Amino acid sequence: MRRFGAQQIAAGLNVIAGIDPSNMVLVLLIIGITLVALGSMMLGMDRGVKRLSEINMIMAVALFIFVLFMSGVVTALTRYGQVMVDYVALLPALSSPFGREDTGFFHGWTTFYWAW
Repeated sequence: MRRFGAQQIAAGLNVIAGIDPSNMVLVLLIIGITLVALGSMMLGMDRGVKRLSEINMIMAVALFIFVLFMSGVVTALTRYGQVMVDYVALLPALSSPFGREDTGFFHGWTTFYWAW
């Protein structure tokens, strides 16, 4: 099943707060997301979009600091280093459509996102 933004948020709310991801929750999320996007666009690039970008960056830094301190600085930096090594090592094989055994790569998300 494909997960779009509202469905991902609903699933996250279900896990964190126990809110059932019903159709009503999805509709309310879509309305809320649409209103925020519409308001941002109506305010223009200097006020609306810029504010959303600044809020996004503040939230990203806050999340980074939270994860860093909750997992421990040494643990987080060690994991970060290992993930970067794994990313570089696995990127060529995972990004190539040739020589893959999983046919879902061809028929699944890649084609779906090309269509979007």
